Amino acid sequence: MPRKPISDETQNAVLLKSRRRCCLCFWLEGTDEVRKGQIAHLDQNNENADEENLVFLCLDHHDEYDGKTSTTKGFKLQEVRRWRDELYREMEYRFRTVKKRDFELTILGFTYVGPDDQVKVKFRLKNTGEVEARTPVVSIRLPDNATGHVPPRPPQSDAWNNMVDVAWGMTEDRQDLFEKNGRVGVIHVVRGMNPVLMPGHSTTFHGLGLRLRDFVESEAVFSLDYRVDAEGMTPSVGTVTTKFPEKPEEILIEKE
Repeated sequence: MPRKPISDETQNAVLLKSRRRCCLCFWLEGTDEVRKGQIAHLDQNNENADEENLVFLCLDHHDEYDGKTSTTKGFKLQEVRRWRDELYREMEYRFRTVKKRDFELTILGFTYVGPDDQVKVKFRLKNTGEVEARTPVVSIRLPDNATGHVPPRPPQSDAWNNMVDVAWGMTEDRQDLFEKNGRVGVIHVVRGMNPVLMPGHSTTFHGLGLRLRDFVESEAVFSLDYRVDAEGMTPSVGTVTTKFPEKPEEILIEKE
């Protein structure tokens, strides 16, 4: 009898619930890692493709259970179903309790810094995760005709500098973050006695020096690849985009 195909939706549900862990490896051998495997039929009936009848097993355990020799190996249907259900509960609890760590970078506008339509870009970095971000650093892939050397505003006083979170000035560097030895603008966006960006909070900073007309005349959309690093967190990567109007004077411009 031909095998009834398992729908993509059902396959995805099994893989997501198990996180590609083999329940027999997990509970009987203590192996907690992603495994290469296949989806097996608990009742060994290829026509029964209901999700409740399916389990993700590593290749070895799949051969042992779903093959003709499964009876001699001693794995029983109710036993494997029990380990599968316990694995689902463990994975649901584990990933539900992992707190989200992420950032969102937005372009707010531009600030004139000199003659000949020279501007720097004003950004906002928001902590969209669920944990505090300590000493976050933003790295931006620099486009052609743009520089990463943007000095910070001078602090009003040393006391003010120590009390208020202020972004360091952006500097230009050569790094392998986006491409080998590529040009990157780097900025430490929070400083002071407690350099932390709390969940839901945001901070603004200026970066990238460019002639506005160079980009307005050649591109309708201005896109920048970025990466955010913080202590104890996996890097967050993304692309920030803004659309240029036809005339530079129509863009939101700030004057310092």
